[in-house]
Amino acid sequence: MNHGFFGFPMADLNKSAGDKVNVSGRLLRITTLTTSGNWVKQKDVGYIIVELLGGGGGGGGSQGVANFSCNAASGAGGGGCRKKIMATALADSEAITIGIGGTGGLSTPTSGSQGGTTSFGTHCSASGGEGGFYTISASSGVTGFTALGGVGMGGDINFRGSPGFNVGTQYGSYCSSAPAGNGALPIGGPGARGYNLKNITDASDGDDATANSGGGGGGGVSAYSAASNRSGGDGGSGLCVVYEYS
Repeated sequence: MNHGFFGFPMADLNKSAGDKVNVSGRLLRITTLTTSGNWVKQKDVGYIIVELLGGGGGGGGSQGVANFSCNAASGAGGGGCRKKIMATALADSEAITIGIGGTGGLSTPTSGSQGGTTSFGTHCSASGGEGGFYTISASSGVTGFTALGGVGMGGDINFRGSPGFNVGTQYGSYCSSAPAGNGALPIGGPGARGYNLKNITDASDGDDATANSGGGGGGGVSAYSAASNRSGGDGGSGLCVVYEYS
């Protein structure tokens, strides 16, 4: 048996050898929240297992120039966490915030924004992934750090989202992009896809990540042209899943 990946109790978390036998319980219901709201405690609940996912970062925008094509950096994935909480530690209603996906950078160009934080009351949270840097070929905008994934905080187990892919340039040829960062375990999904372009005239805006995946948005890919400006894609929003046990 696993320890919570598919809704089973995590019998060995925060329990000594003497009281592990008292942890197991019957799975009553699973609640999935895709938008911010409230979770209401039912009278039959003995404890819950919460899984959180932060929002993914937006991809950066890009601007090609004469003799150079380029790709902006993709956004990083949102962080994740898992936590077991006894019913006695829960309020009758717990506020849940679902982190929004970061906005893709503009074609001016600008960098993507960071994804939002997902939280379950004050018990635990998962931060959003960083946004990808913008790029202008053969300029200072080419430099920049790879976007870092968000991280879980306050969980029994905390996970970090996958990083984004960095900026790139190509002299006298086409430029392609790599997929964006994935949302963290245990419930994260993939980031936006990348593009394998083959002609110096090819260009593309970055793709958006799927909603509630926590994945990063794709970076814009500009062609070998001074007039080629492309926007980054939006990151995927976060998610909260609550497993309720007797």
